[in-house]
Amino acid sequence: MYTLNTQLANFKYNQDFKKMIVNVTWYRLESFNDAGISAFSFSKEELNLLQSFIDKNPMNFPGLQFVKETPGEGFNTPAINGLLKSPLPIFLILSKQSVLRPDDEVCQSMMIVLTDKNYEM
Repeated sequence: MYTLNTQLANFKYNQDFKKMIVNVTWYRLESFNDAGISAFSFSKEELNLLQSFIDKNPMNFPGLQFVKETPGEGFNTPAINGLLKSPLPIFLILSKQSVLRPDDEVCQSMMIVLTDKNYEM
């Protein structure tokens, strides 16, 4: 099992956008609901799919990739979606059905969408 570390740029989690590059450790999302988040490391096949996606989107994934072999574990965290005093969520969730928050609330877990340099989806 594997995790992948990359940089992430050009993304939105609400109607605002911020020009930033963040370092991200990627996990495969198992569940995301009111009870919390459950995520696991990638299999070799899943890792290859993610790296292929990253290679096709260099604007969103600048810099190098670092693969780490893991013992197959992931993490579970309870839903603690109170407002943060930070401009960035702790857990960024990239999915094909991402929905941006229409308000300015920043929660600990938020769906994100990839954008171009002009922050258009």
